[in-house]
This record gives sequence, structure tokens and C-alpha cells, in this order.
Amino acid sequence: MKPLKNRRGQVENSEIVVGSFYYLANSSTNMIFTGLDIPFSSSENLNGVIHQPGTAAIIVSESGDYQFDYSVNITAGFPPPGGQIALTVNGIAKKTTILVVPGEVTDSVELTLNAGDVVTLKNTLMPLTLAVEPTKGVKLEITKKK
Repeated sequence: MKPLKNRRGQVENSEIVVGSFYYLANSSTNMIFTGLDIPFSSSENLNGVIHQPGTAAIIVSESGDYQFDYSVNITAGFPPPGGQIALTVNGIAKKTTILVVPGEVTDSVELTLNAGDVVTLKNTLMPLTLAVEPTKGVKLEITKKK
């Protein structure tokens, strides 16, 4: 994104990363069944969001406009060709992404959120198998627009 300049021609930050989240699966945790939220095993750079590693819920602390960039790396879907992931806010799907086996699919969405909103990634179509570590099965980065 091109940086914004104020009236004096100074560059201002137009966005700030508020969190990066990863799901590192092993052979016993890489199956995500239909209807389940994907738990993020680790999170970093938290600034304005709350997340407990090992859980799915990401709680937004401040109202505003946010961008969500995510990728899902799957090795199998039952039945093929893949699955479907939804980015949800308070349990309601706001963006869905069709997954193709095998491979990594990326997507993004911008949403206006309120303080206290809960964001998750949910498997909505059929069971799927994520890539195992050291590959990140799921990655999510949240950026707040200024």
C-alpha cells in the first residue's frame, strides 16, 4: 500500500499490523472437521487484538477498519476437490474462500469492526487436512487502517 502524506508532505502510516497468527499442525492435529473454527497455535505482534494461543477466537479491542490477509495450505479434502474456509465475525461468515487440494490458497477482505467483535476462521464445507509443521497450515495477518 502506498504511504499517505499529510499537508506538510510528511509520510504517515496508513495502516498498522495488529496481529499475526499461525496454525502449526502435526500429524494428530492436522484434520479440521466441518463446522469447526481453526485454532491458532501461535500469535505475535499483538497490538489492539486479544488472542490466547491454542484457541480460535481473536477479539478486536478497537473499532475501525481492518484488513485480513490469510492463507490455508491443505493436503487433502474429503471428498476432493477441497474445502471451504470462512472468515467469521461473531459467528457470521463475512468472506468465504474455496480451497483446492493440494495447495495453498490465499485471500483477503476488509471489514469494519466494533470493539469486542470476535473473529475466527471456520471450516464450513467438508473435513480437510492441513499441511503439517514446519509448514504453516494456516496464516492470518490483521492490519488496522488508520
